[in-house]
Amino acid sequence: MTVLSDLEITKRCAIKMGYDQYAWQTSGIVTGSDLPICLPTGRISYDPLNDDGQAMALVKKFEITLAAGGLCWHVASNPRHGEITQASGGDLNRAICECCAKLPPLEK
Repeated sequence: MTVLSDLEITKRCAIKMGYDQYAWQTSGIVTGSDLPICLPTGRISYDPLNDDGQAMALVKKFEITLAAGGLCWHVASNPRHGEITQASGGDLNRAICECCAKLPPLEK
């Protein structure tokens, strides 16, 4: 099993959300999981690992099911998007992002 860096997880989530058509910076000042994306309306900081709204947008788009299991979050994608089940410690955003990062590429 390949372990992905925070930035790689963020990049994969950005692609799943359709941000791959815009310019983003992945060298220089980029740190941690923050991915600067230049949209026609201005620059945004894409960081669903730390931004609850961006993580919930992934939940909504991919119809992810969330369940708390003791000290662990269990997330599962809707089978029509590619069936992935992910468990993570107490960090819900990380569980969501790791699940989305492992989904198969979207059909164009």
